[in-house]
Amino acid sequence: MKRIQHYFLAILIVLSMMLLSACGQSGQPTDPSIPSETTDQSIPTKSSDRSETDPSHSTTESSESSASPESPSSSASPSAASPIPDRRIGVVRTGDYITQTEQGIYTVVTEKVTESGYGYMTFVLYCDHNSDEFVKLCGRVDCPHNTAECDACLGRCVPLLGYFNDHLYYIQQRNQANAATNALCRMDPDGRNKTTVLSLFPDSQEGKQNIGMADPEFFNGYFKVGLQKLNEDGIVKYEIYYCSLDDPSSLKPTALELKHPMSELQSIQFSNGDSILVGDQFDGDQTKDDQGVLIYEFLYAWDPASNNLEPVGDRKTDGGGYYDRSGGYLIEEGKICRWHYEDRTAEPVFDTGLEGNLFLYCYPDCLVVSESRAADEEETDTVSLWFYDWDFNSLGECRVVFDRASWYPSVIVGETENRIILGDPFRIDYPLWYIEKSDFGTGNIALHEYHYPEMDLLE
Repeated sequence: MKRIQHYFLAILIVLSMMLLSACGQSGQPTDPSIPSETTDQSIPTKSSDRSETDPSHSTTESSESSASPESPSSSASPSAASPIPDRRIGVVRTGDYITQTEQGIYTVVTEKVTESGYGYMTFVLYCDHNSDEFVKLCGRVDCPHNTAECDACLGRCVPLLGYFNDHLYYIQQRNQANAATNALCRMDPDGRNKTTVLSLFPDSQEGKQNIGMADPEFFNGYFKVGLQKLNEDGIVKYEIYYCSLDDPSSLKPTALELKHPMSELQSIQFSNGDSILVGDQFDGDQTKDDQGVLIYEFLYAWDPASNNLEPVGDRKTDGGGYYDRSGGYLIEEGKICRWHYEDRTAEPVFDTGLEGNLFLYCYPDCLVVSESRAADEEETDTVSLWFYDWDFNSLGECRVVFDRASWYPSVIVGETENRIILGDPFRIDYPLWYIEKSDFGTGNIALHEYHYPEMDLLE
């Protein structure tokens, strides 16, 4: 399932890059130094001069579905049994497609703008943690929020944001024909003070054959990207480079790139603030299933500071879940299992009694079991979610219905201290609803709708 989610993210990035060559009504965030508009949110600022956000905006409930009536009352605080660190900012976990800061969440949308000359521009949207309203990341009262001069506008960029040390990071692609314009950029949390911090192709020249990029990621204060090049056979491959966001002065090959040059299989699988696990499908057990897909993936603990790898062991590629240096959790045949690297066994620790194709999400204070594909192997527009604490007590369940049917309906797009955030499987970077964790154990888990300014989004 992780591979499927990376696949959909890759599609978003590729479509965005292809479009580069082819081509409202909102309560705007405010800044303490700017005349205020009517809004329930204040613009996020750097921590050195941060003002408190106003959490008074009431949530709007779009639909409700009943939770299990047997669900015991439970708080959303992590139990002693939870193996997941409670750090939520800057790490990589299954299902994370939003960018989270101390104050709120960010996402990137592509909007049709005819005045741009190429048909669209990318804008940053922001929502306070306690709000249900996304707004353009611009506090200027005189701005129409649909031009390149808007603080929320990133022009043409990859639909991905990173956050580290009071700054947002993004990847801008100013000119598809010139790879030298692909750059890592930085801005303040309010959308101001945009600056280029690193050219991704410093040796590229005008007129040189275009070189692309793939699978960019932000994690634990680092940035990783695949830079596409021609190999000796004239085939386009990409090499994996990274840099620290503390000092983004240059890129260097990752340890796995040095171990397996141009292998293209080096996604960050999990990070928790202390360790970063990367997958290597060339090492470890090479057993394949009936469809020719590897059953296992070998994990290394990667230390970016020293660029060293430490062997961890094989993990199952299906079932989702969470892994660290000591082991992991996944779901098999309705049973939540503890994974043991030493003998590649999945030890059942809780039988959910659920059937069908299931996927496990693990968070500091809860586990979420999701249907991952219709049981009859057909597309579906409905996904059921079941929630548990780390003592495996049921916290309830809900059902999500979306507009279009999908083969692999992944609806979880992120998790915060107080919410589970859901979206459309076809727009995994676009939150649509949220679940309040305070509903856990009440017998009534409701879906609440996010609200957006008037926009003409590019499909």
